[in-house]
Order: sequence, then structure tokens, then C-alpha cells
Amino acid sequence: MIALLTDFGIEDTYVAELKLVLLSHGIEHTLDISHHVEAGNPRHGQFLLQSVYQRFPAGTVFLGVVDPGVGTKRVPVAIRFGRYWFVGPDNGLFSFASAGDVFHIDTKDPLFSPRISETFHGRDIFAPAAAGIHNHTDRFLKKMAGLSVVTPIRFVEEITRLFPGEVLHVDGFGNLVTSVRNALLGRVALVLAGKTVVHSHSTFSEGGDGMFMVPGSKGFIEIVARKRRASDMLKVEIGTQIEVRIK
Repeated sequence: MIALLTDFGIEDTYVAELKLVLLSHGIEHTLDISHHVEAGNPRHGQFLLQSVYQRFPAGTVFLGVVDPGVGTKRVPVAIRFGRYWFVGPDNGLFSFASAGDVFHIDTKDPLFSPRISETFHGRDIFAPAAAGIHNHTDRFLKKMAGLSVVTPIRFVEEITRLFPGEVLHVDGFGNLVTSVRNALLGRVALVLAGKTVVHSHSTFSEGGDGMFMVPGSKGFIEIVARKRRASDMLKVEIGTQIEVRIK
């Protein structure tokens, strides 16, 4: 299986062009993780990918294209990490897989077109590379010492070791996914945008009219509001810092 994660959105032809390349290599079925990563934000893409990849079957190739440095000297890489492969730019997107085997993608191989767009490596480099790996071709992979950009996300996990958290994701309902583990729910208050969120509940339906915390499905506390968008109420965005206080 090939799974796709990009910041392309679905208004343009970019996602279709990736899939057409894969189709040209005989790959008819792909799975879309998301095409709404915050534009040019590999850290956001990293969180989304890290939170879901282990649910995929062994052998899945993850094609990740969140690439604000496209056309620059940043390196196109493929990483074999555990039971999976990750293909995309060396810009922090795959930081959680940095302990894996890292390979440089040699675009001089006949697998790649001699005409590579400087602004669309997703189509011209990463998609063919993902297809090659999926089809058990690895001659274009050159072993590297490791990733050059590693920016892992720090998760707040222990009551005895608190440090500032952050908003990692804003979902389609306006719920704020934080970097604070569910295990701390009910034991901490979260402060962001000058407001303190104290109350926590097990479900969305138990909350009152204001904002409250619930245990998120990804394993992290979410700040939510009934029938309203917590992101609009707080006017915050991905990357907003969160102070974590013991109740």
C-alpha cells in the first residue's frame, strides 16, 4: 500500500498528478491520510503522520510531501523504519523515524524523468521513488549516515516533569489537539491565549457552554466546546504555546 500525506489541498491538480505517476507504475490503489497539512509546515505533517502510521499494515510506503524547500539543496530521502517506508524531503517531516535506515534518492536513475520540475518534486521525485520501493526496486537508493534535519515533537507526559506544550493540530470541528498526553487529564489546567481551561470530561456531551478538555482519540488532550469551535473562541492556531499547570 502507498499512503499519501501532503499540504496540497484538493482544489488543484497536484494530488491527482501524484496518483497518475503511481498509476503509471501499476499502483491503482492508494490511501489518503490528509492533503490539508498546514501549508509549508513539516512539523504539522510530522504529527499527523506519527499519530497514525502504526495503524497501517506492514510494508506500507508513506509518501509525504510537505516541502517548502522544494528545489533547494535539501535532500530527497527514503527511510526504512521498522515495518514501514517513508519517502519525501529531509526537512523534519520524518523526525520520528530518524533511527531508521536512511537513503538518498538518486534521481539520475532511469526510474526518474530527465526533466524534473524544480517546483514539484512530489510528482517528479518522490512519487516515482515511492512506486519503486512499493514494486521492490531499490537500485536508486544510496545509504546515508542519517537525516540532516531532526526536529522531534516533545510530548508532555509526566506530572513531575512539566514544560510548555503546544497546539499540534486543529481538526475540522475546531477542536485543539495538544501535545499533552491523555494520562494527565483531570490533573492539569491548560493556559493559552490568555485563557485557562480547567474543566475536563470523558465525552463531548458532558461539557457545559464553555471550553473544556476531553481525552483525544490520538492519545492527547483536546480542548473543545459544545456546538462551537474552540479554535475560534481562543483565536489560536497550530504551534500556539500552552502553559501546563498542576491543578
